[in-house]
Amino acid sequence: MSRQSAFLETLPQHKTMIMFASPERPKVLKEAEEHLIVVELAEVKNKLKNLARYSPRLNQDVYLFAAYLATYAHTGWLTLDFDRQAELALKDLEDGFHGYTDERIKGKLARKTPEFYEKLRERLPEIKEAIFGEEK
Repeated sequence: MSRQSAFLETLPQHKTMIMFASPERPKVLKEAEEHLIVVELAEVKNKLKNLARYSPRLNQDVYLFAAYLATYAHTGWLTLDFDRQAELALKDLEDGFHGYTDERIKGKLARKTPEFYEKLRERLPEIKEAIFGEEK
């Protein structure tokens, strides 16, 4: 069994989302696309930063949150676990400190009530649909 075949067999039955930094897809991703949802990092960041263009029915706080979430989409974020990253971003905002840099977060979204973050959390499926085309 080839190394690539072994890799394909380790993939779960449901599709896994992989994000990569280059517009050129690695060969193993091309061969595994029936098991993967492949998205380009720059595209995800752009859509998060410009969410109003992709989902005009959401409110300003959701657009601000999506732009903040784009700061979490970096080259080390290879296996895209959108829900987990969104939860980390919400926690950071609630605490008022960025989890990666430990810097104080300033701005309209920082240090609000738990109810405020719950309302943002309720919009995550709509953000995902706008960014990835269908709910993942």
